[in-house]
Amino acid sequence: ASFESVYGEIVSGWELKDGNLRVQVTIPANSSAVVRLPGTTAAQVSYKGGSLASPGTAFTNVRDENGDAVFEAGSGRHEFSYRYGGM
Repeated sequence: ASFESVYGEIVSGWELKDGNLRVQVTIPANSSAVVRLPGTTAAQVSYKGGSLASPGTAFTNVRDENGDAVFEAGSGRHEFSYRYGGM
């Protein structure tokens, strides 16, 4: 899905394959977004070979909320993956 905002294009997409969920988001320059990944914890989410919950990632306000991993991400293209059993 995509949306043309006044700041630029916002894009999100996902693929579920063999129980692994891969989520891609693109956030326009000079913007940020709250990202919610369903059915997981921040520690279980892989980002660039490490855990989303690891110190030093570019994300802020990383937390687990109501069974989802939730965090704020800055501009750019981001890809996350994790084991998903919700389907």
